[in-house]
This record gives sequence, structure tokens and C-alpha cells, in this order.
Amino acid sequence: MPPVADDTPKHLGPAGGAVWRLVIDECKWLAETDRPALVLVCEKFDRRQDFLARLESTEPVLFTDKGYAYPNPLVGMLSTLETEISKLLSALGMTPTDRSRLGVAEVKAKTAFEEMLARKSGRVG
Repeated sequence: MPPVADDTPKHLGPAGGAVWRLVIDECKWLAETDRPALVLVCEKFDRRQDFLARLESTEPVLFTDKGYAYPNPLVGMLSTLETEISKLLSALGMTPTDRSRLGVAEVKAKTAFEEMLARKSGRVG
């Protein structure tokens, strides 16, 4: 049985809670065994929101008291966090490629060429 929206972990913040609800509503292939990975990705979205808020009040490049520039550690931490989020989303089947790999690919509409071939084969047969 997959996780359900009203079972949102109480400790999630607004960003993580929004991701939880979106995933639960749209990703019907998830099972209860996916819950730990889903909780983790939601927690990472909360952390990402925190990093972005902190970066709004500072600069991406900081300076020492002697005037030497150095990258704001939050920029690197955000980049690392986004890589981790991407990997978790992939593991949960959140892209078309991942869903195809998991065997839950969405059905796509026929192209005009495929429709033409289907009509033509219908006339011949």
C-alpha cells in the first residue's frame, strides 16, 4: 500500500510538505517501502528552501578581512544538496526516463505519422 497524503510526516516544513503531497497525488507506483526515500527527499527540499532563504541575505562570493574573495559555503552546500535530491528523485522514478526504466512509463499520444500508418494499414487489411 503506497503512502498517503494525509500521512504527511509532521516534522516536514512547507517545501517538504508540498513535495510530499505532490508525489503522493501523482506517483501511484510508489509503495510503502519507498517511504524512507520519500521522507528523505522531502527533508532535503526543506533544507534547500532554508539554504535559498539564507543566500538571499548574503552574497555568493564573500571576502576575508584582508579583502580576499572566497565562495560562500552555502553555494557549494546547495549544489551538493541539489545533486542528492536529483539522485533520490531518480531512484523514485520521477523523470520519464526513470519511469521507463522502472516499467511505469506514461502512455504517449500517437504521432501524426503513427496515425497515418495505422489508417493506411486499416485500409490494406
